[in-house]
Amino acid sequence: VDYAFLAFKPSLMCAAATSLALSISGRPAWSPTLAKHSRYLESDLADCRSRMAALHAKASSAAQKAVHKKYSSSRFHSVAALPTPTS
Repeated sequence: VDYAFLAFKPSLMCAAATSLALSISGRPAWSPTLAKHSRYLESDLADCRSRMAALHAKASSAAQKAVHKKYSSSRFHSVAALPTPTS
């Protein structure tokens, strides 16, 4: 559990997670449409998104490995093994 995320609104965490997932999948991380409907600019997401990316990057070496192992399987398309974007 990372208590640092308590500082963020749930809607901002959702938007940051969406942005990170889009980036990991090779798509543009944010669009004017997403900004319009979420009411968050890409710059609003930067801190939360970078913290999420850091968690993703160190998930394979974390003490709790069950979730990482589960989502590294082919059944879940090995999404946990995808590289974390650097920006």
